[in-house]
Amino acid sequence: MADALSVQWGRIDSRPGIEGYVHNDSSHRIGLVRLRVLTRDESDHTPAEMLAWVHGKVPAHGRSYFSVRTPQAREVVGVTIESFNLIAREGPSESP
Repeated sequence: MADALSVQWGRIDSRPGIEGYVHNDSSHRIGLVRLRVLTRDESDHTPAEMLAWVHGKVPAHGRSYFSVRTPQAREVVGVTIESFNLIAREGPSESP
């Protein structure tokens, strides 16, 4: 299941932080998605981690937006999915 999830992110120009999407290529809706954000100090490259939540649910074969504020003096170097909950399997949508 975790292989079907991915994170796309980028820096925000207007304030310290990142934004992006969690992509869910599985047939299950997920929720309570927690992200691990890896940062480093710009002066001595000391690594640090912080956790952040993706609000709402990520639909099957869909994506959900997230935004994370980070300390100004730290550079974000990676974002991964720390944990999530399976909610339900979603079947193909049917048209009338």
